[in-house]
Parts: sequence; structure tokens; C-alpha cells
Amino acid sequence: LLASLALFSLPSTVYGKVPVSKETCNFNERVSRIAALSAEAEDEGADVLKIAAEELSLRRGLLVGVGECATAEVAALAASLEATEPPLYDLELRAAKHAMSAGLGEALARYDTYIAEIPELDLEETKGLARELSAWRASDYLPNAVRINDFILWTQNQKLLQVAETRLGQITRVVYVLNLSSDKDISRLMQRAASDVRGAQIGNRRARQVFVEPNLSGDAPYLAKALLESLASAYQKFFELNAVITKAVAEQ
Repeated sequence: LLASLALFSLPSTVYGKVPVSKETCNFNERVSRIAALSAEAEDEGADVLKIAAEELSLRRGLLVGVGECATAEVAALAASLEATEPPLYDLELRAAKHAMSAGLGEALARYDTYIAEIPELDLEETKGLARELSAWRASDYLPNAVRINDFILWTQNQKLLQVAETRLGQITRVVYVLNLSSDKDISRLMQRAASDVRGAQIGNRRARQVFVEPNLSGDAPYLAKALLESLASAYQKFFELNAVITKAVAEQ
């Protein structure tokens, strides 16, 4: 754990928790001191009892700091997840969000348990807890956190997709009302814009399935990126269509 500690990414305040600053969650100095103590213990004539006492104090404090910063990290992610709003009619998606939220609740409880144990640990037990925490975080928490972040990003993109669908419908009606369907440039751009929106819709449905079916294979980050790329292309076509339609109307 000591070798892998890094600066946690945190907001200035966290729901229901004492605010934790980025400076508080920078453990480099304490990690360096623990490493130095290990070297000092190898010196001939070293006061190993004094060194062990200082190392124990440092390790306990470090573990508490890691637990508090990690707790704040989880709470911040939980707050972002809570802010997402899956459609009321999409019960599967809402259930997926609930499951993610429950997983974060379990992570918070685990960190609270770790922190409560620390004052009673001896030196070897602090090392064991550090290894256990590091292994759990790598194998369990971080993969789930990545999935939750992907879900948050995907839900935020839903508004962009809805706007694109609405815009395509508006432009289609304008072209029909103004009798511009026979214009080759307009027709070509309309087909390409419609293709982009369909591509975004297909990718969006695939991404949704990845989130509602945990065992389904799929690359959520790739699907989210593909969705944004399709939407960006569609919006570019809308811009071009606006210019071409304006020009065609002026020439009528």
C-alpha cells in the first residue's frame, strides 16, 4: 500500500463528512519517513524499539489518513451517482443505479470498519491491514468505481442525444414545409445527419445494456466515446444544414 499511495482526487467538502483537503491526502512525506526508518533499523547500534514505536505511530496515522481520504472519495462518487436521474419508466436502469449505490455504501462501511480497528493494531498488523486494503481496493473498489464513473458520464450524455433527436425532427419538418427535399445538398446532409443520430441511438442502447446487465461483455468507455463522436458529427451536419437551408431559402 505504501508504494502505491497517491494524491486522492477530492472536492473541498463531502456529504456528511469532515472536509478533507488535497494536502491532507498527500502521504508522500509520511511514506518517505517510514522508508527511512526501515533503513535506520539496519544500522548497527540502532534503537530498534524506538524506531519500531515511531514506525507504528506513523503507520497507524497513515492508515487513518488513507481511510478518511478514501471515505471522502467514495462519498463524493456516491453524491455524483445520486445526482443522476434515470427515467422513471426504466426500472432496469434505476435498479442498476441502486445496485451501484449499495456497493458504494458497502465500501463506506468497510472503510469505517478499517478505521475503527487501527488504534488497536500492532506493527505487523498495520502492515497486514495495509496489504488487505490495497488488495481489496485494486480488485473490488476501483473496477466498480470506474464502472460508476462511466455510468455517470453516460447518463449526462442522454440530454445531448435527446437534443440531437429533437433537432433532427425540427430540421426535417422545416425541409418539408419549405419544399426543399429535392435539393441534393440538403438531402445528402439530411441523410448523413440521420445516420449519425441512428448510430448514436444504437450505441446508446448497447451502453445501457452493459449497465443493466453486469455480466454482459461490453466496453462502456468505448461505447460512451462512440456516442459522443456520433453526436458531434450530427451537430456538425446540423450546422451545415442551417447554412445550406438559409442559402436555399434566399435563392427561392
